[in-house]
Amino acid sequence: MDSCAPREQLVLTEDRVAGTPLPLGHHHILVTATDPAGNSATCRFPFVVCDVVPPEIRSVTAFPSVLSQPNHKMVVVQVSVDASDNCDPAPRSKIVRVTCNESMDRDDVRIAGDLTVMLAATRNPAGQGRIYTIQVRCADDSSNGTTHTVHVSVPKPNDAPPTGGSSTPKHH
Repeated sequence: MDSCAPREQLVLTEDRVAGTPLPLGHHHILVTATDPAGNSATCRFPFVVCDVVPPEIRSVTAFPSVLSQPNHKMVVVQVSVDASDNCDPAPRSKIVRVTCNESMDRDDVRIAGDLTVMLAATRNPAGQGRIYTIQVRCADDSSNGTTHTVHVSVPKPNDAPPTGGSSTPKHH
């Protein structure tokens, strides 16, 4: 603040054009205040551009989504994720958990890769059919993440198979 000129007579300039997009990371802005007599002073202000928006998962599908032969064999299931992010052009997706509506053996589920899981084609004969719930997490370079679930079923023989794996969003 100038001791001779009123505040409204000071001219403030920045070394960046206001509204100019900046990449993620640490930055500084240099502000110069000049009074009517041409005297000036500068100040450098630090700031950080952060990504706090998680990726958007548009859909998650599992193939196959129905294990129609309850023969106790392991079946490879591939999960596909359609996702995008505001800053990261290639957010990463990974299966993080598989649960089931029935009690199961430890070997009934084996995560074999980021988007590959092996599931036992088995079910409780007295039950309504087994439903596996596969939870997928999609994360960007800033560690923002979103999860979705998709279902794979082992129906009773007389049950009509459901249409495709379903997808449910959750944001973290």
